[in-house]
Order: sequence, then structure tokens, then C-alpha cells
Amino acid sequence: MPKKKHSAKHESSDEYIADDSEEPDLSDAEDFVAVFGGLTIPQAKSGTKRLNFPLHMRTTMFGHAIIQQYCSKNPPTVDQFIHLLRLINPPMAGLRVSETFITGIASWISNNVSQQSLAGFLVEKINGKLGTVYTYDISISKALVNAVMDPNTFSYNDILQLHDPSSAIGQQHAILNRQMVPFGAPSGQRPPSMGDVVKATISHLAGAGCIVPSSRVAATVGNQGVVPPGTSPASMPMMSSYWHPAVPPTAGASYPSAAAAGSSLMSAPAQSPYGPAAPIWDADKVRASQNENAYAIFRDKLTQEVERAQESGAADPPDSVRDNMVWNGGDFEYHSENDYVGW
Repeated sequence: MPKKKHSAKHESSDEYIADDSEEPDLSDAEDFVAVFGGLTIPQAKSGTKRLNFPLHMRTTMFGHAIIQQYCSKNPPTVDQFIHLLRLINPPMAGLRVSETFITGIASWISNNVSQQSLAGFLVEKINGKLGTVYTYDISISKALVNAVMDPNTFSYNDILQLHDPSSAIGQQHAILNRQMVPFGAPSGQRPPSMGDVVKATISHLAGAGCIVPSSRVAATVGNQGVVPPGTSPASMPMMSSYWHPAVPPTAGASYPSAAAAGSSLMSAPAQSPYGPAAPIWDADKVRASQNENAYAIFRDKLTQEVERAQESGAADPPDSVRDNMVWNGGDFEYHSENDYVGW
């Protein structure tokens, strides 16, 4: 007797077995959710993909750079850069992820707030060299500054159209006879490199406890901000505009139009709430130790020069002492950002 055949419908039903492995696990959410600049946490860890910043974020980064007066050849101070991070709020999800985001932001500034990108509107002219580092005289279009000074109307789209004949900023630049105003560090002041700013910023944030394990990001995206030590994110609301004068532009630089308008751009807290950087890489720890030893030599040498001047009856310290005090920030204290080894 022939075997009874099953219907195709019945066979199909019997052969189907639900495969739970195809269902995404909640613990794998970080593989699918873009947390910043279009990147997921695994993509940020790998460092193989470029960040893609939305328009509003590019507007904030560019506006902050112009208001605070930093660019590719005159990088921001650590305080200025941390304030920018507060504005755009990248998740601080472990060292590798944080480094990817922070480096990407710094690279964007270097590439887009530069003479090459803003040809005719930003000029970075070499004026000398200190050691192996070139120094620059930098100037910027007054029309560009005026446009950025109004965050209610300015958009980075205005910069993308800067060299278009219909550009409002370009037309205003021509009306003002292409007037340029000083920008950034005073002539001859040695700027830090953008790489140094990135490393110091990560060290500050790590020391302040702002960098959290990546496993906690899913619960903290949008809430875990870059905050000073001992301060909760809730007690420091995000700034609504790049124009907010939380930190001053580079010392010695100012915009006459901003001062005439009674702007508080030059106001600043008495000192940074972040404290000194905490070296987290072995090479940095060695470098920090060498720098501290070199500082002791620096301090002793200047102290001896002052004592000799006093013994000789001089009313003022030698020019060499004054010059070195200016280089050191106006005092004899240790400043971790200074290169005492190179001195």
C-alpha cells in the first residue's frame, strides 16, 4: 500500500521553525543606533568611518570658532574646546569612542576654519618661527564676523555659498572694501597644535569623570554631557547658542564692533572649573614628568636672575625675566600646557 502523501501546505507548515536568532537583541542596540555624527558606537570604536555632521552642528562649530577666534593655525584653548563640546554634546563613551568624536570635531575645524577653505575671507600669514613651530598673523573679513555675530540669522549654508556671486556675506565684504580685522593670538604668540588640544581635552575629561563606559551610552545619550567634576549634567543645561560667551576669545584679541555693542564676549570665569589635565597614556605620563623636572630648572633659573638683580640694586627685573614671565602666563607657577622641556 503506497504511503500517504502530505500536502505541500502541510509540509511547508511543518518545516517552518521560528529562528529567534534573527531577532535583534536589545543588548545589540548600539550596533544599529547612530549616536553622533551618523556613527554607531562600534563604528566609532573602529575609527574607520568619517563623521557626518548635520547642518545645525556645523553652524554651531563654525560660529563658535569665529566668536572665540580660533582656526586651523590658531587652535582653541582647552577651555574653549571643552565649551564647544558642551554645545554639541558628543557621547563620552569610553576612551576610544570619545577620541574618535573629539578628533573628528577638531579635524572639521582644522579643515573648514582655514585660509584654504575661506580663501579671501581668512588670511593666515607666517610671521616667524619658534623652535619648530611657525607663528602666524591672522586676519578675518569684518563682513564674515558681522554675519556670524547674529546667531538668529547665520547658518553654515552661508559659508557653503561664500564664493557664490549672490552670497550676502560676499556682497557685504565688497561693500566694506574687503576690510579685514585681527583674529586669534597676538603676533608672535606660539599656538598649540590641534593634536595637543585633543590630547589635553581627553585627559581633562577623563580626569573629571566625564567619560563613561560605552555600555552605559544607550541610557545616557542626550543626557551625558561634558561637565566639570562634581557637577551633574542636569545642573548645567546645554547652551542654546554658539554665541554664549562662556569663555573669552584668545587673550589679546578683540572685535571692535563687539566691544562697541557692549558685548560680554570678553567676559570669563575667574578660572577653569576643569582643573589640571590628568595624563592617561604612558607616553604622556613620561612627558609630564619630564616637563615638571624642566619646570623646576626654569623656575630656579629665573629666581636666581631676580635675586642677582635685587643684589645689584636694580629697580626692575631683567628683560629676560620679564619675557619668560610673559611666556609663562605672567607668573612663575607651573602650567602643564607649557613646554618647559623645549624652553
